[in-house]
Amino acid sequence: MNYQFSTSAFAMPLTLLLIVVSVMLNFIGISAFLVYFLFIKFFFPIAISMRIHRLQEQGLALTLTEESQWITYIHGLPAIEKRAALKNPCFFSSERTRQFFYRSFLAKLCLQIACVVILVSEAISSQNDGILIISLLVLTGLGYGCVKTAVALYQIWQGEMRCEPLETQTGTLWFQSFLPLNDGHTPALSKLL
Repeated sequence: MNYQFSTSAFAMPLTLLLIVVSVMLNFIGISAFLVYFLFIKFFFPIAISMRIHRLQEQGLALTLTEESQWITYIHGLPAIEKRAALKNPCFFSSERTRQFFYRSFLAKLCLQIACVVILVSEAISSQNDGILIISLLVLTGLGYGCVKTAVALYQIWQGEMRCEPLETQTGTLWFQSFLPLNDGHTPALSKLL
């Protein structure tokens, strides 16, 4: 049983700090970091989850979930809540698995590049040296995210993505994907989101 005493935004202090920093940067004229958080960290995972759900409804994907029970305190009163976390999805063929993740990583990279373009255009239009320095710091963070996504995209393109077969109880065969990490493999969905 897991316990939650505050909202999920406060459960991850680093994420909360970065959101506060992105809102503060927005006030001084650097909106790219806020756009990054809205599109890459909020809307993109929702869009991917909705796409996987639609594919599951059409019978083209199999979703694996991990259920957990939580006690959430709402106004001091305990409420039992069941949560299902989406794990690595499975597809009917290894080629379809590769295709889904290749397109998803490509879409993510395009969104990240758009955020970098927004940041560069804001930095160029600014005449303040302080904003230029802050823009360079933000650019390193956004650039790091772009590089991580580009590396994953390159791994898929080079065929380094491992597709493992998974047989269900009914006897159907599905494939789930893993990307190489330092000393092992990680589910492709966790690297995507």
